Amino acid sequence: MELHVHVGVHKTATTYLQGLVARNGQRLHNAGVGAMPLTPFRAFFTRNLMTFPAGQYRIDDHLDRFFAQGIPSSIRGLILSDENLIGLCNGLIANGRPYQAAGRRLSHLKALLDGHRVTMYMSVRSYDHFTASAYCEAMRHTQEFATFKSFRAKLNIESVRWPAMIERFAEALEPAEIKLWRFEDFRDNGEAVFRDLAFGIEPGDHGGNPKAERPSFSEPAVAVLETLASRLGPKVAAEMVNEISHRLPKGSGKGEYSAFDPWSAEDHAYMAALYDEDCAAIPSHYWLIPPGGVVAKDRVAAA
Repeated sequence: MELHVHVGVHKTATTYLQGLVARNGQRLHNAGVGAMPLTPFRAFFTRNLMTFPAGQYRIDDHLDRFFAQGIPSSIRGLILSDENLIGLCNGLIANGRPYQAAGRRLSHLKALLDGHRVTMYMSVRSYDHFTASAYCEAMRHTQEFATFKSFRAKLNIESVRWPAMIERFAEALEPAEIKLWRFEDFRDNGEAVFRDLAFGIEPGDHGGNPKAERPSFSEPAVAVLETLASRLGPKVAAEMVNEISHRLPKGSGKGEYSAFDPWSAEDHAYMAALYDEDCAAIPSHYWLIPPGGVVAKDRVAAA
């Protein structure tokens, strides 16, 4: 059976893409493509990933979870999508290095999916925006608020670079194929990404906005949280993160504020150049969508 494993990563429009899969559940089911919405998939599979016994677990025994309306007579494949398959982004904040448990988790996932053909789907993003957004996401799930300054002091930019991270994931999961795209290209190519992930099925219900789901913090929200942390302590600030970010939302509309941007112009220029260099270093056959381009039509899954 063909398995399309979407590993994310965090803050690369994964929530939007997962929502698109969920909204088109009936269409996928009718075409023999099994998929679960993120919340039940995370509860059933991702959180239990390391407890499933390799050699005994068979995903084939759980098809009813992927086909909630009944298992069809003909199955084209399954979609497994959760950025937490590779771990949480909290580790990046704690020690400055992302997804340190990913190798162990993906090696175990490989063992669980043994006997099936796996394609790994993954998105990358410019280092400046990825690190800032990952910081904001981690702060939503921490027990103690940490300033970006403290995070920056720990950040090991070499550990964040995509070519090495992709190869580390691939070495552990050993997929038959890898398909990548840049977050920056997703808005213009989201339909093509969905079509490939969904075994050639066209999305009937688009809905949503790739940039509207799980937005990062605004500048004033971070400023308020840092003040709370210094005056009342990091635990109090952590308890107020979602309330503050809701009251001081990021956006460009009335009552919204500029996005949190902790990097200087020099930082942006350096990380943009590094990102371009690293995208160019990634093997060309990995790209579902070439950087700055459109979907490589010869790589789209046949309908």
